[in-house]
Amino acid sequence: MSQPEKERADGSSTFYGEEVSRTARLAREGDIRAFSRLTALYWEKVFGMVYYRTMNAMDAEDITQEVFLKAQTRISGLKDPLKFRPWLFSIALNLVRDFQRKKKLLSILGLEAGAGPDLDTLGGRAFESGLDQAMKREFWEKVKEFTAGLPGAEREVFLLKFLDQLTLEEIAQVVGKKPSTIKTHLYRAVAKFRKNPRLRSISREVL
Repeated sequence: MSQPEKERADGSSTFYGEEVSRTARLAREGDIRAFSRLTALYWEKVFGMVYYRTMNAMDAEDITQEVFLKAQTRISGLKDPLKFRPWLFSIALNLVRDFQRKKKLLSILGLEAGAGPDLDTLGGRAFESGLDQAMKREFWEKVKEFTAGLPGAEREVFLLKFLDQLTLEEIAQVVGKKPSTIKTHLYRAVAKFRKNPRLRSISREVL
């Protein structure tokens, strides 16, 4: 599967909400063109999610392709087309975990000495909120250090919320936990973020 073309400048390939649900329903019924539209919409978002957990563009590309291949073979079992995005992200997250177990990485972030994201690798659309402006190299180094010290559950919820831009309900669906549990993990992670003296100066911009 090759990487889909980017959205046109006029945004005409962008679609959300009910249209995503309708397209996912068609894809579930075997419509290949419908699945291609979903792939075009979510490719960069999934790639961004995977990249920030592997820290390697080639690995992220391979895993992203595998995500959509698996999604295409499994979409007939998608129960609720409205939940296509968290369903897709759960596939991506599981594949990242499998990859990291196989590579025996130290953590889900794939942290290595001196490693940092190549920001030129990712399209700006991967981060569509205040985080896209704050995610510069200096900021990343601070956040990377911070998230490395979080318990696994808090780290994953923090990343899914502020890097991947999922809602609390979607995060709950991705990780298979109750929304109340997600809120608890997120509250603890954000509280630690704001109390961190190295991050205090930028926490207002990001959170």
